[in-house]
Amino acid sequence: MPSREPAYAKAEELGGRIVRDLKYAVITGGGPGIMEAANKGAFDAGGVSLGMNESLPHERFINAYVTHSIKFSYFFSRKVMLMFAAEAYVFFPGGFGTFDELFGVLTLIQTNKIPRVPVLLVDSAYWNPLKAFLEKTMEETYHTISKKDFNLFEITDSVDHVIETIKSAPISEWWRNIN
Repeated sequence: MPSREPAYAKAEELGGRIVRDLKYAVITGGGPGIMEAANKGAFDAGGVSLGMNESLPHERFINAYVTHSIKFSYFFSRKVMLMFAAEAYVFFPGGFGTFDELFGVLTLIQTNKIPRVPVLLVDSAYWNPLKAFLEKTMEETYHTISKKDFNLFEITDSVDHVIETIKSAPISEWWRNIN
């Protein structure tokens, strides 16, 4: 995604605000596009900008705004690390990998394998058609998910809302007891 795209600017703003307002690190896949934007925002704000990069034929580099990186040979190990210790998960429009990671996180939260933390989907024009499919096809027609599963994520267009949601989310007892 080119840096002139509105989603890039929003991800860059969010990355910076996560560092400045919340004092958190920003963790992405370390690649180009939205990942680069979030890393750039964190980097420019002077924070930790971690890239967990996968060796892919079309993404052979870590973006220039990553302050710390880990390179993975296998998707499954990278996914475990991305999903392990987050205070929140924020998804912008993306491809198959984005959906893979989103549904992985939702499944782990739904089955109580990881703590319930905010899952925020930024860009309602992109995410609302997915929600409509989930409601109409999966919940109403096939009954493969329930109405309460729609409480596992939230769709928003507001960076302020993302920051306030993360700020107000309680830290799970699971995290406190991990030591």
